[in-house]
Amino acid sequence: VRRPDAHCIAGLSRSTEEIRSLVTRLARSNGSPVLLMGESGTGKSLVAQVLHSLGRHPAERMVTFPCRSRPDSDGREEGSDQPAALWAQVGSVGKGSIVVEDIGDATVPLQEALLSLIRNRSYRSPDSDQDVPFKGRVIAITRRTLEGDVAKGSFIKSLFEQLDPHRIVLIPLRK
Repeated sequence: VRRPDAHCIAGLSRSTEEIRSLVTRLARSNGSPVLLMGESGTGKSLVAQVLHSLGRHPAERMVTFPCRSRPDSDGREEGSDQPAALWAQVGSVGKGSIVVEDIGDATVPLQEALLSLIRNRSYRSPDSDQDVPFKGRVIAITRRTLEGDVAKGSFIKSLFEQLDPHRIVLIPLRK
């Protein structure tokens, strides 16, 4: 099975070439979290696959965790169980990648859990009270402009600050 590489990122523009170069450089870095931003259809999921496949541990798992809140059977918004669901997924990653889809839609408890994972490089196993080291990479994906969410108070500023240094903004093909 062929793994995606930077050449899978379509486009001939200078901007696209800069994105390919940045993706390659970040993939080979020390596993710092990466934030992928862009409109729907710009290839954020493909770039996440490329980051993983060019990373230090491409044979390890890449797991996707969706953040979209959905109403439960009583019509209330889910969210309180999201951190536990995240920990279960993180536990299956090993040294691979956890791709957090739609991070701009994450509940505050989930944002807090992600911040803890990134800062402490560990997580609380759902099966015990022990912290477990996290050796993988967090790749966060959003179609939203998180700066606005931080300004409104709906996105935790310190989580944004952890993600922002390794931000890749994907441009639409029409540009």
